[in-house]
Amino acid sequence: MNYVNRLNQWLDKTVSTAQEKLANKRLAKKANLQLNGEINRVQIEMSDLEDALEEFKNSKDFKPTAMWLGKKKIMILEKEIEYYQELKKELF
Repeated sequence: MNYVNRLNQWLDKTVSTAQEKLANKRLAKKANLQLNGEINRVQIEMSDLEDALEEFKNSKDFKPTAMWLGKKKIMILEKEIEYYQELKKELF
């Protein structure tokens, strides 16, 4: 886990204890869970938007502009997930 190593490198420069390194492991686990939580949140938001786009296609009140705005938001969310996944690869 690179995140833990980064935290521990800082401790190695100071006087560190095993207890502090254990605390860093817990911090890294929490950070990993937070990152997974963000990925899940974005995936849920994307799923909701995709459902809304399908409803727009079948709606009597057809609005191409609203569909474009939804699609644009999905593209941004895809980029957000890519960012979180790269961050996860780098740190964990």
